[in-house]
Amino acid sequence: MAGIDNKKYYICREIKFRYIFNLFITEGLFGGNKILLYYLNPNRVSIFLEKISNLLTRKQNRNFSFSHYDCDMSVMKNEKGIPIIKASVCDDLNEIINKIDKMELDEGRSVFDCLNEKLSHLRKDLRLYIKQQITLDIFNDLLTANVVDWLSNNKQSELYGKSPVLLMEKKSYWSYLVLDHLKSKKVSFKIFRQLNLKRNKGILFIYHLIKLLVELIRLLVTGHISKELSGKAKIGVPFYGNQNFTNFLDLRNYYLFWFYKSEINPENILIYVPDAKFELSDREVSNIKKANFNIIYCPTRITRRRNVNVPIYQCSFKVVSLLFQYLKQLIKIYIYASGRFAKEQWKILALLLVQLPYWEDFFTKNNIKIKFRFHDIFSVRDIAAKLSGVITLSYHYSNHSELSVLHQDICDIFFVWGKRHQQCFSTENSAIKYLIQTGYMFDYTFAPKKRESIAIRGSFMKQNVSFIVGIFSENISFYLRKAQLEFYKKILDFAVQHPDVGIVVKPKKENDEMSLRSVEELNNVIEMLELQGRIIFLDRMKYPVEAGFASDIVVGTIPDSTAGLECALAGIPMVIYDCTHSGEKSHHLYNIGGYNKIIFGDIQYLLSAIDNIRKRPGSIPVFADWSFTLNITDPFRDGKANQRVAGYIKTLLLASNNGLSKGEVIEAANRAYAEEYGSDRVTSLH
Repeated sequence: MAGIDNKKYYICREIKFRYIFNLFITEGLFGGNKILLYYLNPNRVSIFLEKISNLLTRKQNRNFSFSHYDCDMSVMKNEKGIPIIKASVCDDLNEIINKIDKMELDEGRSVFDCLNEKLSHLRKDLRLYIKQQITLDIFNDLLTANVVDWLSNNKQSELYGKSPVLLMEKKSYWSYLVLDHLKSKKVSFKIFRQLNLKRNKGILFIYHLIKLLVELIRLLVTGHISKELSGKAKIGVPFYGNQNFTNFLDLRNYYLFWFYKSEINPENILIYVPDAKFELSDREVSNIKKANFNIIYCPTRITRRRNVNVPIYQCSFKVVSLLFQYLKQLIKIYIYASGRFAKEQWKILALLLVQLPYWEDFFTKNNIKIKFRFHDIFSVRDIAAKLSGVITLSYHYSNHSELSVLHQDICDIFFVWGKRHQQCFSTENSAIKYLIQTGYMFDYTFAPKKRESIAIRGSFMKQNVSFIVGIFSENISFYLRKAQLEFYKKILDFAVQHPDVGIVVKPKKENDEMSLRSVEELNNVIEMLELQGRIIFLDRMKYPVEAGFASDIVVGTIPDSTAGLECALAGIPMVIYDCTHSGEKSHHLYNIGGYNKIIFGDIQYLLSAIDNIRKRPGSIPVFADWSFTLNITDPFRDGKANQRVAGYIKTLLLASNNGLSKGEVIEAANRAYAEEYGSDRVTSLH
């Protein structure tokens, strides 16, 4: 018993050198305990340490060891029977973030009470911005805390009864929200202060302030005041990675899918590059210019590094008055704010406000009247756009079924597929003004992709393959890695056992294929099937329906599979193997007639059903039948969702050029859309 008693277990999300150093010195070297440190997510440090592990496990140091804890999060559920991944991103996260409102009421005064008239109009936007910044700070720690709680208290866990101690970093003041959660769960923890100057709000504030001053000095030295690109109203579209701006039907286009057949003059569109981390290739710049779009570079670095010949935006002297206005506002808020809670909110607002002058000037100077955004996390630019009188647009591109603070938005107009997904937006937190039902955004690709998929299917037929299974990887991450790899093992073995079966894999992330091949057992099977011409990995940027139309059946691996739902909307037989093991308590598909029809929790049961339809097509009438839910998912299903979005944007653009106010422009677009498609397709959240 003495050998067991002196063991101490520690667990962390990602391993850090300072974790090892601290534990080795305080516990391993002088404490007389045997230290076992587990990490959940492999990172660069863990890879490095694995390479030198022989040096670290010499005889005199055997009291200290570290290893990857490859746990299966898909089997982890909380006391209510809800998967902890879902509980973390929805129930627990919402509960924790809602405490912020209560704390504000308890303190009796809010930092929002002293906003000037300009900012007070965006009070709800600013409140949600603060909540989302806090959420992004704490979410991974919250999920890790729930994992460690399960590992400590569930009898299925190898660490049950061993009281593992969670190692985590105090990233900010808001980490205490997670610590309170840990205390409520009675999970032991050891906290380290984060040593990341790039995340320090004070340093970032000074950096952005200096950057703005440098921009002004450049303006004074050069004496160059750039002119507006055009007097006409423009649609601003940020560049976000390589999203294929000009080829609308080849690879997935997240930004300009609505431009196709829109009849909007390309000169009315300004593509701006707002972040140096995105590689902008010469080829893409050439494509953008050939399409006659305007393009401009807005550097976030003082050094203004760029790789291609794109004009750099030069701000105007207007930023001086805006900067003084916001600095004055920050001083006022700081004096008004009392207590640590309010001061920490002030820090978030300070970092936001110091960035607003540049972007407000940018939107105003370039006469941008409409801003279209793809990404689901809004930013400083969205708030600056609204302060500049710009109509902000975004859209629903990912199939999620639960209300979460991470999905809430501040845009004026949000395009949503149908009624079912409207429930994901809260009237309390979201600052969205109008939800516009358009149908599934990428349904215009269904017809051309069906034609293109013939070539994929033809390549299989040459190998005597008569039945093809499509698979959507849904991002193989450490959260569900074990369950997903087990799924691939079973389905690849199924293909091996049946020589007439082919596999099409549509990865979501760039490293998904590598993740599969890194497992020797899977890689051996993949290489064998490749030699037989019975497996194909598509480009991750391809549309899911391209894999779908080439297949007899497609399989998603999470309940909210966007790729799978796209195929169902296209009329392709689609089923889900639920790697999250959500169950009827936590996902609606189990409760609306979908269990063992479209969603399966047992892989062998699913493979048996697939084998039956392989042998006798149509032998299971209810198999892969989504008809009961498609009407509320997409009420149109006509391949014209992009045209509806384009028509709405075109109406906004025309009304903006006619000199109407922002409110009048939105009202005109809503009225025109309601007249054509029905008043129930336009919903006001406020």
